Amino acid sequence: MGVIQDTFGNKTLKTVVLPNKLKTIGKEAFNGCQELENITIPESVTSIGDGAFGGCSSLTNITIPESVTSIGERAFRICTSLTNITIPKSVTTVGYGVFFDWMSTQTINVPFKEGEIPEGWNEYWKSSCNATINYLK
Repeated sequence: MGVIQDTFGNKTLKTVVLPNKLKTIGKEAFNGCQELENITIPESVTSIGDGAFGGCSSLTNITIPESVTSIGERAFRICTSLTNITIPKSVTTVGYGVFFDWMSTQTINVPFKEGEIPEGWNEYWKSSCNATINYLK
């Protein structure tokens, strides 16, 4: 079961709790939901699609569970209200520009050493991103 492409795009949602059987958050599922502040992703989710949360400029809280193995291109672009996000060790595939347009006041925690790019991560995963990167390994 997955949230299909562009399901909730540009809606006036504030808080979303996704169902426990959900496997995939599809391409642009919440793209442009500028009022979305909080979303709960269940442990059943394994994939976050391209642009899934792009433009969710009010999003302040999101936790990526250990079940997620793939994050698509620009999945969190222009999420300007998120101050901190942690990518779990389980994530083996990351697309181009996942954090496109993030600012220096934002922090991304990644599960590898500085100077490494894990196999499966696009070498431009932080393209156009000025956020602070915390290397956790």
